[in-house]
Amino acid sequence: MAQTDAANVPKPLILRDDHRTESGIEPGCFLTDWLNDPADPDLSIACIRVVPSAETRLRRFENIQERYVVLEGQGRIELVGPNRAFTEGDHTLSALEPGDVVVIPAGYSRRITNIGPVDLVFLAICTPRFRPAALPDAPPPPPAAAPRSGA
Repeated sequence: MAQTDAANVPKPLILRDDHRTESGIEPGCFLTDWLNDPADPDLSIACIRVVPSAETRLRRFENIQERYVVLEGQGRIELVGPNRAFTEGDHTLSALEPGDVVVIPAGYSRRITNIGPVDLVFLAICTPRFRPAALPDAPPPPPAAAPRSGA
C-alpha cells in the first residue's frame, strides 16, 4: 500500500475580503482579484465591474479557458474565434443578464459591453489560473469601412 507524503497534501485556504483591492484595467472597467495564487495554479477568480456604456477591449487568452458568471446588471458579449484574427468573421453577439454563464474556450476573443443603467458585475473564472503572459497584445479595432458611393 502506497504511503501519502504529508508535504503534498493540499491544505484548506480561506481568503477574506479584506485582502482585495479594485484596480482599473481600462476606462470604465475595474478588476478585483478574488483568487490568483501560484499555490493554486489550476484556477483563478476575478470580479469584473463595467460601468454603464463602457466596454472591455477585444482580447484573447491563450491556453486559458474562461467562464463568466453574471452577478448584476445587463451586458452584451461578443465572441470571435477560435484563434481568428480580430478582424475576421465568426462573431457571436449575445445579451447577458444576472445568472447567465458564458464559457469561453481558450483561443476565443471576447469583448463585453455594459448595455444597462447600472454597473455590470461578473466573475471571471480562469482554468488554469490567469497569468499576464497568457494575454497577447490585441491589435486596436479596425477602422470603420468607408461608406460606399453610388447606387
